[in-house]
Amino acid sequence: MRARWLRFGVMLVASLGVVGLALALGMTRGEAPGAGAQTTATPTTAATPATTATTATATTPATTATPATRLPANPPTCTTTTLGGTRAANARLASDCDTLLAIESTLAGTATLNWAPTLALASWEGITVSGTPKRVTKLQLQGKDLGILPTQLGRLTGLIEIILYDSGLTGSIPTQLGNLTALRTLYLYGNQLSGAIPTQLGSLTALTVLSLQDNRLTGSIPTQLGSLTVLTDFSLQANQLTGVIPTQLGGLVALRNLALFGNRLTGVIPTQLGNLTKLTRLYLYGNQLSGAIPTQLGDLTALTVLSLQDNRLTGSIPTQLGNLTALTDFSLQANQLTGVIPTQLGGLAALRYLMLFGNRLTGVIPTQLGNLTALTKLYLYGNQLSGAIPTQLGNLTALTVLSLERNRLTGSIPTQLGSLTALTRLILAGNRLTGSIPVQLGGLANLTLLALDGNGLSGRIPTRLGNLTKLTILALQGNSLSGAIPTELGSLTALTTLRLSGNTLTGCLPNALWSATASDLHRLRLESCTVVAVTKGQEVGPGTYQLPRSSSSLVFTVPAGLRMRYWSAAVGICHQGPCNPSLIFMITNHDIAICMDAVTGMDCGGRAIRQPDGTMKWVSSSATGTSGVSGASSGSVTPTVEALIGGFFASTRIEATP
Repeated sequence: MRARWLRFGVMLVASLGVVGLALALGMTRGEAPGAGAQTTATPTTAATPATTATTATATTPATTATPATRLPANPPTCTTTTLGGTRAANARLASDCDTLLAIESTLAGTATLNWAPTLALASWEGITVSGTPKRVTKLQLQGKDLGILPTQLGRLTGLIEIILYDSGLTGSIPTQLGNLTALRTLYLYGNQLSGAIPTQLGSLTALTVLSLQDNRLTGSIPTQLGSLTVLTDFSLQANQLTGVIPTQLGGLVALRNLALFGNRLTGVIPTQLGNLTKLTRLYLYGNQLSGAIPTQLGDLTALTVLSLQDNRLTGSIPTQLGNLTALTDFSLQANQLTGVIPTQLGGLAALRYLMLFGNRLTGVIPTQLGNLTALTKLYLYGNQLSGAIPTQLGNLTALTVLSLERNRLTGSIPTQLGSLTALTRLILAGNRLTGSIPVQLGGLANLTLLALDGNGLSGRIPTRLGNLTKLTILALQGNSLSGAIPTELGSLTALTTLRLSGNTLTGCLPNALWSATASDLHRLRLESCTVVAVTKGQEVGPGTYQLPRSSSSLVFTVPAGLRMRYWSAAVGICHQGPCNPSLIFMITNHDIAICMDAVTGMDCGGRAIRQPDGTMKWVSSSATGTSGVSGASSGSVTPTVEALIGGFFASTRIEATP
C-alpha cells in the first residue's frame, strides 16, 4: 500500500514539472572572479510567529444508511461439511458462512470464487477462519474483478481484516461497514468506488489502517474519523474529495502516515495537525489549500516527508520547520510563498530532496544550505532569488540535480561547483550571471544537461567541456561568449540538443556538431571547418550528388543518408567565378523543399520529389529569366553549382559544369 501512494506522489511531482528548462547558456574557461573565496554565511532567519490555532471543524452529518443489497432468493446454507462441525456447535460461524454464500454472486461480479457448501469454509478463496468461537476474521480478494460491496458485509462482525484493493469494485462504501467494530485494517484502494465516505466508519475504533485511496470518492472527509485514535495509516489520496481538512484529525495521536493528496480540498492546513507527534509522512499536495503553513508543523519531529506542493499556500516558510531534523523529503514547490529561505533549513542534515521552486521567494540562497551533505536534489528555480550562488554549494557532493534557473542571481559561477562529481543536471539559465564558464565544469563527467543560457557570461567556451561525453543537452545561447567553438566539442557524441546562438562566436563549425538533432548552428552563419572542393562529376559524402544540367531545368539529388536538423542541403547556382548565388535551393528532413531568389527572397518555383530510394529530387520549373542561369543554358557562360551540406553555405562544396 505504502509503495502505491509513494509511487503516485513521485508521478505528480514529475508532472509539475518538474523542471522547466530554458535551454541556452554560455561562457569561457578559467575561474570566475574571486574564485576560491567562500561566500559569507547568511544571517540566521528570524523565528516565524506562531500560527493562530485553527477553529474546530463542525461535525459532519451522519451518512444515510445504505439500502440493503438485494440478494438471490433462497440462497444455499452451509453444511456440516462446510463448517467442520454441526451448525449448533458453530452458530456464529454458520451465520458468517451463510452470509458469504448469500453475497457471493454480488461480491464476485465477473470473478469466479470457489465458495460452495460442499467445500470446507477454511478452503474458500480469500477467507480466513480463526478465534474461539470460530469466526470469519479475514476477507482477502485483492486483484480480482469483483462487483459491488454488499451491505450484508456488515453482518460479519468477527472481521478483523478486509483486503479488497485493486479489485474493480464499483458502487458506494456501505454504511453498514460501521458495524464491524473489531476491524483493524480496511484496504479498499485502487477500485472505482464512488459516493461519500460513510460517517459510520468513525465507529471503527479498533482500526489501525484505513486505505481508501485511488477511487472516485466525493464529498468531504467526515469529522467522525477523528475518533479513530489508534489509526496509524490514513490514506484518502487520489479521490475527488472536497471541503476542508477536519481539525478533528489532530486527535489521531497514533498516526504515522497521513496522505490526502490529489483531491480538491480547500481551506487552511489545521494547526491541530501539529499534535500528531508520531507522524512520519504528511502528504497534502495537489489540492487547493490556502493560507499560511502552520508553525505548529515544526513540532512534528518524527517527520521524514513533508509534501505540501501544488497548492495555493501563501506567507513565508516557517523557521520552525528547521526543527524537523529527521526530514528527508521537503517539498513546497508550486505555491505562492514569499519571503526568504530560512537559514534554519541548513540544519536538516538528513535532507535528500529540497524542492522550493515555483514560488515567489526573495533574498539570497542561504550559505547554510551547504551543510546539507546528504542532499541529492536541490530545486530553487522560478523564484525571485538574488545575490551570488554560494560557494558552499560545492560541499554538496551527493547532489545529482542543481536547478537554480529563472531567478535574479548575479556574480560568477563558483568554481567549487566543479566538485559536484555526481551531478547529472546543472541548470543556471535565465539569471544575471557574469564572468566566464569555469573550466572546472569540464570535470563533471556524469553531466547529461548543462544549461547556462540567458545570462551575461563572457569569454571563451572551455575546451574541457569536450570531456562531458554523457552530455545530451548543452545550452549556452544568449550570452556574450566569444572566440572559436572548440573542436573538442565534437567529442560529445551523445549530444542531441546544442544551443550556441546569441553569442559572438567566430571561426568555423566543427563538422561533428551537426549530429545534434536539435541545434541552432544555422543561426551562427559560420562555415564548417571542413570544406571539400571537388571537380565536376565527382562523388562526395554519404551518397552521390548528381548535378546534370539541361536547357530547361536543373536536377540534383540529395542522398537519403543525409540528415540535418535544419537544412539537409543548400544548393546555390552561380555564374563562373566567386559564388554569389542567384538561386538557392534548400531541402529539409521533412520532404520540404524551397527555391528562393537570393536577391529578392522570392519563391522561384519548382517542385520536390521523394524518390523510391529515399532521396529527394528537386526539379526547377524555370532555369531562365532573372536568375542569371539563362546564359548557362545557352552555353554562353559556364555556371558553377555549389552544394552546401550541413548548413547555410557551410559544409561540403561541389563545383560542376554542364
